[in-house]
Amino acid sequence: MTHILITRPEGKGAALAQQLEQAGYQASLFPVLKITHLTPSSTELSPLLNADKIIFISQDAVSALSQLKPDINTKAQFYAVGQQTADVIYEQFGVRYLRLNHSPRWMAVI
Repeated sequence: MTHILITRPEGKGAALAQQLEQAGYQASLFPVLKITHLTPSSTELSPLLNADKIIFISQDAVSALSQLKPDINTKAQFYAVGQQTADVIYEQFGVRYLRLNHSPRWMAVI
């Protein structure tokens, strides 16, 4: 039986492990990352007001920024590395996404 190690941060890999096990694989949780949220100052967050494009690499990044309640340019183009991240952007910031034909398949344009 193929054994797969899931290296997602603690608390993030259980659903994937369950799916893999249901598909006949042996799955083990093996977290190698710890997500720590920073607390930037309002000065450090100020570029969000003038940003033309904002790229999020994970759902955790969207949630962490949202918790800070920054002033943000909601007319900027928001980018997500996947559909689930795009969905969280919509939930947190109310910005819908649009896929552009010239974008790489793994990047959704918000």
